[in-house]
Amino acid sequence: INPVQQAILDLLSGEDNVFVVGDVKQSIYAWRGAEPEIFLERLKPAHRGRVEQADTLNGLRVDLNANFRSAKEILDFVNKIFARIMTASFAKIDYDESAQLKPALTSRAPSPVPRDPNEPIVELHILDEQNRDTDLQNQQTSEIADDENLNPVRNSTTVSNGVNVISSRQRQAAMIARRIRQMVGADTGKPEFQIYDKQEDKFRDVEYRDIVILMRSLAKKANDYVEVLRLAGVPVSCQATAGYFEATEISDCLCLLKVLDNPQRDIELAAMISFCFLPKSL
Repeated sequence: INPVQQAILDLLSGEDNVFVVGDVKQSIYAWRGAEPEIFLERLKPAHRGRVEQADTLNGLRVDLNANFRSAKEILDFVNKIFARIMTASFAKIDYDESAQLKPALTSRAPSPVPRDPNEPIVELHILDEQNRDTDLQNQQTSEIADDENLNPVRNSTTVSNGVNVISSRQRQAAMIARRIRQMVGADTGKPEFQIYDKQEDKFRDVEYRDIVILMRSLAKKANDYVEVLRLAGVPVSCQATAGYFEATEISDCLCLLKVLDNPQRDIELAAMISFCFLPKSL
């Protein structure tokens, strides 16, 4: 929330009828003038406890940190990392006990498949995208070159002075492709672990369709990753490789609107001649 919005709320609200919800850890609207400090100022004096113990002046604070989605080991990893890097001086808030995620006491998820306690549930792979570590970069590039399953990836790269030049995106996508193939047992026929299938109500071997790659932005990087994954033999489906207005159906609809507004628009009219929609789809 920004100061103007807060001023409006102060004028409209009373002393005991304001319900505030927020998470400073996920504050993403600074570009719109939002100030996390406003929320923190309301949070600091709030009383922790039962509703009947809340006072009218400072209100009641309820921390919603029970997590129903992730395994305890994943939450432990997240908490350990953010407890070190998220401090009040850097992120406006200390990642303390009240901020840490905790596994819900009750969960409908079945007991996990027994696994080797020495095998980590979280893996951290570091790739030097800025090419600052030449030795690390060369090692990662050579690993791709030595992997026969990634031959199509290597063959599709740029060649300079007889040497394959692999970009940082291609190296990352190739590493992901290789790790996915290992998880599903593409070469050995033995998947590394099992997952619980809700539809079948049983555990089964992990498959390609169970794996999701999360990215900060799809518009600029998705096509590169899709290409490398497919070259490596990993089936992939990407829902949005371009911006909303660049999608074919949206672009065609915009052309239609422009032609309706002005039939003399030749370029848009030419696009409408090859209009691919059928009456049923409209």
